[in-house]
Order: sequence, then C-alpha cells, then structure tokens
Amino acid sequence: MHDKPDKTLGFLIGTVGHLHHHRVQQLMDLLGLFHSQSRLMRLLWHEDGQSHSDLADKMEVTRATVTRLVQRAEKAGLVERKQDMNDQRISRVYLTKEGRTKREEVFATFDRIDEETFAGFDDEEREQIRALLERIITNLKNVTENS
Repeated sequence: MHDKPDKTLGFLIGTVGHLHHHRVQQLMDLLGLFHSQSRLMRLLWHEDGQSHSDLADKMEVTRATVTRLVQRAEKAGLVERKQDMNDQRISRVYLTKEGRTKREEVFATFDRIDEETFAGFDDEEREQIRALLERIITNLKNVTENS
C-alpha cells in the first residue's frame, strides 16, 4: 500500500493524460471539433481514403468506435464515406473541403498545447521526456498484447 497514492508514477501519468485531454478538448471546442475527430482527421490528412479497419488499427480502437466517430464527423461535414471501387464491402473515409480547411487550425492548436505543456523545458529535457514516454508506451503495449 502507498502512503501517498496521489504521488505514484501511475497516478501522475494518469493525471497528466487527463489534464492534457481536457486542454485539448477546450481548444478543439473553439474549432467546433471533438478531440477524437481531430485524431481521425490527422490520419486522413496524412492519407485520405482509408478504410474503417485501417483507421481502427491506427487509432487502436474498435471498428465500431471508428464507425461512430466517422458518422459524427460526417454529420459535421468534415468527412464523407465512399464505397471502395474494387470491393463494395469496404467503405473508405475521405475529407471534405471543410475537413481539409481545418488542417492548419488543428496543427496550430496542437503546437500551442505542446508549448503550454512543456513551457520551461529545454530541448534536451523534451527529448528525455519523449524517450521515457516511448519506453512506457512500449512496456504497456508489450504487456497488453501478451495478456
């Protein structure tokens, strides 16, 4: 048992994740987006026309989650679905003109969040944090994939 449960590394990482998610959502609200929509759109800006399965794999969520996310983004006019030319069973997701216009605002917002989050950290410290977080991610992926 821990004397100070609010000071364990796991608790602190969870707190950072919660606060970061909350700040992202505050700023995405100003753009009329949900946090998860910006994640979807970032993947589509990188490669438009991905299938639900591809998006689910990259986002590490279920296809059902991606379907709900795409439906919501579709209602907002950010994406559209089209049947795959070669396989009618596959639906591909494409950015609309409106979805493409949000790109610079979203990237500027994430730059702002990074600056707010890492204010006062020099480049070396930021790289150390990156390396440590990547190791944590690897550790957690290893144990969840092997369980």
